[in-house]
Amino acid sequence: GHGDYSPDEGVLAGTGTGGTAAKAGEEPRQPAGFGVEGQTIPIFIHMDATEYSLPCSPREMHVTNATYRWAQDKRESQLLSVGTQGALTFRHFQARSSGNYSCTVSYMEHSRPRAQTFHYTVRAYHVRGGLEALLVFRSRLCQEALKRRLLWSLQEALGRVASAQRCRLVLSKSSCFPTLQEPWDEFNLQVQFQVSPFGPEWDKLCDPYNQTMVIHCYRAAVRNNLLQAKLAMTRFLEKQGPFPITGAGAPRTVFNNRFTSFLKTEHCAGGYGLSLQLET
Repeated sequence: GHGDYSPDEGVLAGTGTGGTAAKAGEEPRQPAGFGVEGQTIPIFIHMDATEYSLPCSPREMHVTNATYRWAQDKRESQLLSVGTQGALTFRHFQARSSGNYSCTVSYMEHSRPRAQTFHYTVRAYHVRGGLEALLVFRSRLCQEALKRRLLWSLQEALGRVASAQRCRLVLSKSSCFPTLQEPWDEFNLQVQFQVSPFGPEWDKLCDPYNQTMVIHCYRAAVRNNLLQAKLAMTRFLEKQGPFPITGAGAPRTVFNNRFTSFLKTEHCAGGYGLSLQLET
């Protein structure tokens, strides 16, 4: 049978390393106005955002021949990616990149050197949504070597299917046990894996700088990516039929898919969480 999928919407702010909590279902908000030197401006970036560029100044400065110097937690780093216009670029943003950032812009004004420093607190968050899949295969044999080969084949095949729908597949665990019905000499191999909606270019259609719409876009992307991944993997398994396993030194055997189920998940990624007080 095939389980139903209907992800709930929600926003998670990081509460682990480098994270802060936000109200359940509340959108992380960028500042409505322009920041001024000396103020710290909160910036929220979605986990695994393909790319996000943070300008040095929150407003247009109209200066020429400017130089820019970024620091994270008061330490300069050559690992920070800074463009020619001074913007700090994050690619595939993760919670470990959260922290306090500052940018000093130096320039000439009326033939005199000037410098301004702007401060940002950057935090990661993510929209809730995911799938857990359960597959059951039937086979005459259940040797460890055969099981590993099947899992590798599944990882390769279903991983490509999920990636084509901008999702990411991770095998979690497997187990093998005898059948409880005829034929008595066969085995069931149970395989569980997770599907994350944050695969390659998952946010391709969303504008991270449009804070009015970006959360809604992220939620729609998560729903669509997971739904399409579920449908594509279901079609693949139905079309694939038996999985033959062959190899040097291994007896030939066939694994037949007997059961497939997809269930929604609402887990927080590692380092993220919601306050129970805010959820009640």
